[in-house]
Amino acid sequence: MFDSIFQGLFNLSCETKLLEACEWDEDRAQIVSELFSKTLEEISEGEDLKSLDGVSDKIRSKLECSMSENEIVILLEILSDSVDHFVTFSGQEEKYDN
Repeated sequence: MFDSIFQGLFNLSCETKLLEACEWDEDRAQIVSELFSKTLEEISEGEDLKSLDGVSDKIRSKLECSMSENEIVILLEILSDSVDHFVTFSGQEEKYDN
């Protein structure tokens, strides 16, 4: 249960950061989100992903013509937070009291 509450808060936090970067324009946030998803998909299909820094550099170079610097910075921050979140929770084992 705690995981689902935390996941909901994490998602809300990411959405809020993105909206703020897009100056609270929901349509722009949707476009930015879709471009980011498409870019991640393209990178993951053809690249040897060895580091978050390398992925971040590729994302930045692909998006710099279609997004503001602030939007890119926030997206990379969300990506980094997501990786940290995944690593944290995937490494935890369920513990039961006996």
